[in-house]
Amino acid sequence: MTDSMAASPAPRYALPLLAVMGSASLCLTLASYQFANKNDAVFLAMIIVLALLAIFAGQVARAAPDTWPTLAVVLAFALAPRLYLLFGPPLFSVDVYRYVWEGRADLAGFNPYLHVPSAPDLAFLRDDVIYPWVDKKDYAVSIYPPIAHLLFVLHALTGGGVIAMKAIMLGFEALGAAALISMLATLKLPRALAVVYLWHPAPMWEIANNGHLDGAMTGLLLAGLAWGAARERTYLAGGLIALASLVKPFAALSLPTLWRPFDLKLPAFVIGIAALCYAPFLSAGAGMLGFFSGYARENGLDTGSAFYFLKLFYGANAPPGWATGAYYAVACAIVAGLILRACSRDERRLDTTLRDTAAILITVLFFLSSNLPWYLLPLASLAPLTGSWACFVMPTAGFLLYPIADDAWGGISNVGVAAYNFLALGAIAVDAARWWKLECRGADR
Repeated sequence: MTDSMAASPAPRYALPLLAVMGSASLCLTLASYQFANKNDAVFLAMIIVLALLAIFAGQVARAAPDTWPTLAVVLAFALAPRLYLLFGPPLFSVDVYRYVWEGRADLAGFNPYLHVPSAPDLAFLRDDVIYPWVDKKDYAVSIYPPIAHLLFVLHALTGGGVIAMKAIMLGFEALGAAALISMLATLKLPRALAVVYLWHPAPMWEIANNGHLDGAMTGLLLAGLAWGAARERTYLAGGLIALASLVKPFAALSLPTLWRPFDLKLPAFVIGIAALCYAPFLSAGAGMLGFFSGYARENGLDTGSAFYFLKLFYGANAPPGWATGAYYAVACAIVAGLILRACSRDERRLDTTLRDTAAILITVLFFLSSNLPWYLLPLASLAPLTGSWACFVMPTAGFLLYPIADDAWGGISNVGVAAYNFLALGAIAVDAARWWKLECRGADR
């Protein structure tokens, strides 16, 4: 991820070497689909090899000529495995079925924050293909923000199914890839360095196969950074990132990098966009937050039982209130410090904006201790832009959060979760040391 890694090959060998590595990555992806849910240890081994290939391909890309043929090789071997995974059924998540269902309910005129899928009023929408796979159908209203529902409705208008929904997410990922390549050029880095993200196994599986909304959120976030923040178009950046946040809220963590303290115009602009987007759902009243409170309860965010490093002390028992409060206090203090640093910079440059965004996202996602690996997708897109090890390691190790990790170790509970957290912590420590040095150098100038 950094220039201190092993020397790259001579430029004349770089392009054919990229093609060979791309072919290996494609073959491994095709093979991994065959082993998924059949041999978990082999599948995880293939994921590790795929991630290593992406890292080494990034080093090769640094030496390759920054030409369209080089970029074309990277893009070709990014597209091929995605198309293969697109047409297969989702293997690790059923969320995409809920997206399709909610789009049908939206199009039929039902407020998604008031009606659970099993509501009698929605019985006429049920079928044997989508409805049986809808998660939490008996008790959970929608948790998704309004721009997510706009995407669901657009999909419903096509009359498509799961593959069409996944294709929409891939379309937004393509937008994000274009933005990523644009930012690499702005940073005077080789455009083919996008290979670190494009060949990474996490976006391939979580977007092309599982069809997660995080693909749309990440695409809009990167677009806001590339064509807004990078070009000092603050309101364009704020608008696109606001839309990304209304797909999934994690994108809002980038907004402080655009804001100047005591400037009320940008917050008012962003809040105005949110208000307009939520206006069609006003009949839900306070229920417009959807299933958020239920989600917090189910995942132990209210009691603190979700947080891995509290579990180390308290096991399966809910930690005492003071421990949970202290955990939140430490997390909020660190995040607040990072936000303050981001919004108080004297000079706004793309590299610092990206680094600040990455630092805030890494910190929030680490403290959140979610067992949902697709939440880590935006980090993978920032890895080639920031050189962050945490941005690469956390989405890679995120596969250990799936039950397949424990199955691979013979059913030993929580081995994968423990491995993920300690790998993430180590990568964060490396990034913190490197970024601290960069901050100190900047202060000396």
